[in-house]
Amino acid sequence: MKLRYILVIIFLCVFLLLTYYISNNSTLDAKLTFSENSDQYTIKNLKEDNEKYNIDIYYPQTNYDVLNIKIKGCIQKIVEDFKNIISEESDKTYILEISFDDYEYENYISFAFNVFRQTGGAHPMNTTFTINYDIKNDVIIDITELTKLYENVLDTFYTISYDTLKENEKILKYGNEEMLKNGLEKKIINYQNFVFDKNHIILFFNPYDVAPYVAGEFIVRIPYDQLS
Repeated sequence: MKLRYILVIIFLCVFLLLTYYISNNSTLDAKLTFSENSDQYTIKNLKEDNEKYNIDIYYPQTNYDVLNIKIKGCIQKIVEDFKNIISEESDKTYILEISFDDYEYENYISFAFNVFRQTGGAHPMNTTFTINYDIKNDVIIDITELTKLYENVLDTFYTISYDTLKENEKILKYGNEEMLKNGLEKKIINYQNFVFDKNHIILFFNPYDVAPYVAGEFIVRIPYDQLS
């Protein structure tokens, strides 16, 4: 009987040690996988909680290796950067949360990742980054590739974005012409966050991209028939 108790105690000790190790050495494949009513992906969840920070990330595990590598690489970079800025001296709890929305158009699938960070600053930060994948050709479609698919795409993006945003109430209230035009300048970096939906290319502009933080985020829809 005494031997049985000893074995139970040993088992509990090993279990607690393994639990502690896993909770402090999570990878993007750790924790819980959720089933989703989609033939394109399942949702995976990464959680890490301790006295210094809380991380809660949902991301898609797709049927495409190239896309999975891209998604995991981007999220891992965000997690690493987040952990690197955590101050050991701070008595605040840092927060990182990521969720996503999906889109489809012809042979493209797109994901817009919504990132919330609370890192001890004056205010939290909400940003969006996107990943687009061409199923037919098995490649990631970023803004550089998009400029190869559509001639004069940056000109079109600029014209429609400017005409749309210059009348936006928040930009009229909080922004200014110089910041708007600088943020919409015909540079690849200004239009790197986009997705393909059924009727448009949707552009995402994060806080500070085209207006001050208080104005928030903006989206602009570009009809496909406006692209050449």
